[in-house]
Amino acid sequence: MPCFSFQRTSSHQTGRTTSRADLKDVLDRIVLLSALLFAFWATAWIFLVGFGGYYFDRTSYHPVGVNFWLFNTVIPIFPGLGLLGALVGIVKRDRPISFLVAFLPYVLNFVIYASLPALGEGQIYSDLTEAAFGFLTLFSAGIGLGLFGLAGSYYGDWRENRHPRNARISLVLLFLGVVVWGSIIWVWPGYGAAVPGLGLGL
Repeated sequence: MPCFSFQRTSSHQTGRTTSRADLKDVLDRIVLLSALLFAFWATAWIFLVGFGGYYFDRTSYHPVGVNFWLFNTVIPIFPGLGLLGALVGIVKRDRPISFLVAFLPYVLNFVIYASLPALGEGQIYSDLTEAAFGFLTLFSAGIGLGLFGLAGSYYGDWRENRHPRNARISLVLLFLGVVVWGSIIWVWPGYGAAVPGLGLGL
């Protein structure tokens, strides 16, 4: 009987230790994702909200580096977020993080675009139908960039263990990401309406 009690206690303690380790892993992922989004995406919106009026209306010189930064984040027409996700995937080999760091900014951009009238800015989407198409457009483009991130994570696995399967999956995901993202950005006619910043004339 004492032996049974000891085994049950040991099992309970192991379960608690595992739960704490899982919770720590989740918290570490949340912190990493938040830090990456803030460093590359949120700072661009802070710049645009804080200095956008001066930058666009009062200066005649717009640095190429700043334009490139904005065109990868708040006015996304370049795959910078996808490349960031791929880099995270290669280094960390964490598939959820590598996907979300590329995907989430597009969804968050839609939330900000739709909220601009409440902040005293111009109306972006004229009705619910246009807003729905805008969301689907940005959601789909985000999926494409998320595939970039997943491709990077599988490539990171291949670098670690040299398993041919990981290399093939990485190439397939990268190809799919380019096709999905490129089709939305450069072929789908609704992207210009979904991303209002394209009319700013940087």
